[in-house]
Amino acid sequence: MRRSQARFRRENFLQNVLGYRFYRCQQCNWRGGERFEKKVFAKLSGWMNFALYGLALMLVVFMVFALSVWLG
Repeated sequence: MRRSQARFRRENFLQNVLGYRFYRCQQCNWRGGERFEKKVFAKLSGWMNFALYGLALMLVVFMVFALSVWLG
């Protein structure tokens, strides 16, 4: 087994955000990935953390607003 590069956007997302690593078997040519046990958000920069928390807060505010309009 050896490490393999991410080939598609979906794999780049899995690798960079969720911490997956991709491997390829040199004998049978199987290719797959597994989650790497590491704190993924520790490698994100400060502005990225700020943007993620801001997005989560906006989602909560939107849900509260939508529920208040729906329940009337």
